[in-house]
Amino acid sequence: MFLTHLFISVIVSSVTILVIFVLKHLFRKHISAKWQYNIWFVLFIALTLPFVPAQWINLGVYLMLILKGK
Repeated sequence: MFLTHLFISVIVSSVTILVIFVLKHLFRKHISAKWQYNIWFVLFIALTLPFVPAQWINLGVYLMLILKGK
């Protein structure tokens, strides 16, 4: 179980870093230094999410509440 979560977090982190580098390269003349710095917070979120307890992100409950309300 731990190795599965570790593998998934490495894949997500790698893809996020790749997307950040591509975005920075494509928009280097259009994005200010402040926004380039802020883009790296996406990586920070991607790196910290695997360590958030599963009870905090139980999306199934929220989805059921949303669908039940409609």
